[in-house]
Amino acid sequence: MLTKSPTFQVDPTEPFKEDYLNRKKIAEYLTGLIDTCDEPFVLAIDAGWGRGKTTFINQWRAALNIDEYPCLYFNAWKNDFVDDPLVSLIGEFEAAINLRNSDPTSKLAEYLRATKSIGGAIVRSSIPMALKVLASSVIGGGVLGAEALGSVLERVATEQIEQYDTQKRTLESFRENVESVADELSGSSEKPLVFFVDELDRCRPTYAVELLERLKHLFSVKGIVFVLALDKGQLAHSVKALYGNGFDAIGYLRRFIDLEFDLPDPEPGLYTNFLYGIFGLEAFFTEHTADGAAYARNQFLEAFSMLAAVFGLGLRDQEQCFTRISLIFRTINPREQIHPILLATLLVLRMADTDLYDGYLSGRIGTEELKKRISTDAIGRAFMEGNYGAALEAFLEVGLADREEMERLRQFWESRAKAADVSERDQRRIPVYLEVLGKLERSRPTVATWLAEKIEFTDNFQ
Repeated sequence: MLTKSPTFQVDPTEPFKEDYLNRKKIAEYLTGLIDTCDEPFVLAIDAGWGRGKTTFINQWRAALNIDEYPCLYFNAWKNDFVDDPLVSLIGEFEAAINLRNSDPTSKLAEYLRATKSIGGAIVRSSIPMALKVLASSVIGGGVLGAEALGSVLERVATEQIEQYDTQKRTLESFRENVESVADELSGSSEKPLVFFVDELDRCRPTYAVELLERLKHLFSVKGIVFVLALDKGQLAHSVKALYGNGFDAIGYLRRFIDLEFDLPDPEPGLYTNFLYGIFGLEAFFTEHTADGAAYARNQFLEAFSMLAAVFGLGLRDQEQCFTRISLIFRTINPREQIHPILLATLLVLRMADTDLYDGYLSGRIGTEELKKRISTDAIGRAFMEGNYGAALEAFLEVGLADREEMERLRQFWESRAKAADVSERDQRRIPVYLEVLGKLERSRPTVATWLAEKIEFTDNFQ
């Protein structure tokens, strides 16, 4: 799939300057929430793949930094090559704190060194005791007989009992040092340390589950608020991959999460307008549309944002559609005319429902069925009743027509316009149909097939 697009950079001085998803108010609300947390707290930001979780937490984190909240960021997916998540957690913990504090004699540095030292002991103690003892026996040579095996198991039991208190004290000491680090970072402000964990749902199942366990048992201390950006449904699949399909994965995840927040999708059109700008499509529309950039832009943006909402395209899916549009414009003759509303429709169908896309292009699915599918949503129904909807209906009807079929449609619509029983609705829409037909007569027949070829050609770009 195509993934390259202009990268959105969060301005650290004005993180919501480009609030194209209208999420500043959400960040302000959640900041007020974490301000009330006196105890260890875990907040999950739940949204599906490509719905803008990472962008949101980066904006929110920058806003918190401006307000002098201590913040740490951990990308779980980039660190799941490590066997024990505690190793990567402490490594990121140290790297982020060292950026804030370069004094090796400070209390913060002292607490951090203690945290690393104790964390190392915890990692080493995580190796099963039976494995350690059996390994030493094998290394010593010989085959374990029944008597020797009994002796080994006795040693395992004895050492586990003896080490229980030691391990318990080690864990308590680790949490105490983590809490001291959080206190030092907060200083006199008493603001909590906000620890963001991103991309958890993309990790391999064992790492994701072990990371949650480590956070719950080792980092759950006063003064730290964890914010987990995740797709709960996908993470539940990871849990079931470990414990079986019958396992209550959602219930299991609730053990680690105190509160969930469903990140809402942006209003239709907000993100579409943002992508149109950062991809610089205005110049291309001016060059490739016969009716002028302003009309073509509005028609395209209205159609694309409506169809993206109706077919449930995520933010990343929409980005990929715009990447394809940019490539199409860059790889065709400047004299070729692009019909934006039909291009938008074919792009969304190709991304969201290949059966509808293929069915329309093959003639298996007609215009009426496509209209019915679009009109299942209130946004789609409202769009289809307007002038742009009439234009889309006409483009779908004429998009596969050759010259002979175009002439037949012209005669039919002109005849309907003069009929005594023509409805008020048809009186409004037939002029739009004839206008679209005239555009296609002046450009090329079977324009939908031509546009589909351009769309499918972009599959070759990676």
